[in-house]
Amino acid sequence: MIARTRFASILVAALLVGSLGVPTLAAQEPNGIYAKQERLDRRLAVGPSNVEVFAVDNANTRFQMWIEVPHEPEPHLNRVLVVGGKRFPQTSAGSSRNGLSQWGFRIDGREAAEFAARLFGTPVRKREHPGNRLRVQFEPVEAQYRVGEAVKAQLRIMNLGAQPIAFLQGGQNRGQRDSQYHFSARHDFKQVADHGSSLNFGGLAAHRVVAPGEEFTAEVDLSDWFAFDEPGSYEVLGSWQIQLLDPGHDEFRPLWDDWLTDDFVVEVARRP
Repeated sequence: MIARTRFASILVAALLVGSLGVPTLAAQEPNGIYAKQERLDRRLAVGPSNVEVFAVDNANTRFQMWIEVPHEPEPHLNRVLVVGGKRFPQTSAGSSRNGLSQWGFRIDGREAAEFAARLFGTPVRKREHPGNRLRVQFEPVEAQYRVGEAVKAQLRIMNLGAQPIAFLQGGQNRGQRDSQYHFSARHDFKQVADHGSSLNFGGLAAHRVVAPGEEFTAEVDLSDWFAFDEPGSYEVLGSWQIQLLDPGHDEFRPLWDDWLTDDFVVEVARRP
C-alpha cells in the first residue's frame, strides 16, 4: 500500500454570483473569459495545455473547468466564462502545484461543457466506472463492549480485481468526527439517536493505492455517532464514501464516486 499525504483541496474561496441559473447573453458577446468588460483569455494566451474540463458527477451532467494562469498574489473571483451565449461565473481561485494560479468555473450541462472544451482546444474528461471489484466489511474491533466504553469498528476493503485501486482517505475530518463515514443504528427495534454532527471543514487526506489481493483497513470510533448507553445488541449500518482515483497518478481527479456499505452488530454489556 502506498500513501501520499497532502491537502485534499487547493481551493481558497468559493462564491455564487446571482442565481444558480445560467442567463442567456446578447448574441454580440463573444466566447471567452471576462472580468467586467475586458476579455482575458486572449491577453493571457490561455491554450489547451492550461485548461482542463472534467465531469464532477457520475451522470456526466455537471462539470468543472480549471484554467492555469500566471501567478496572482491575491486571488479574485470576478471573472465570467462566456460560452455559447451563456454565462458561468467563476467559483474558485487558488494555486496549482507548478507555481501558477488557477481559476475554476462550474459548468452545468454536457453540451455547454463540450462547447467550452472546444473553445480552448482541450478534451472533456467524462466519468465511467473503472470496473474495480471490492469486498467490503465493517466489524466491531472487540467482540463485546461495556456501557460507557468507546466503541470502535474496523473497515476492511479487499481488492479482488486484477488491477490496483486508488482512493482518498480523509478530507472530511476537520470537525467533530470523520464524515467520510456514515452510520445508522437500531437497538431494541428503535432507531438510535445520532448525537454528533457531520459538519466539517475539509482536512488532511492520504492517497491510498491497494494492489490486487491486498487489503486496506481503518478504525473509526462509533461513539462519535451513538451513546451506547444501554446494554444489548446494536444493529449498525455503516457506509464509507469513496472516490476512486487513477492509481498511476497522485492527482485528485475522481474517476467515480461511490459508497461502500455493510451491516454489523455491536454487543454492549452492563457495567460490572
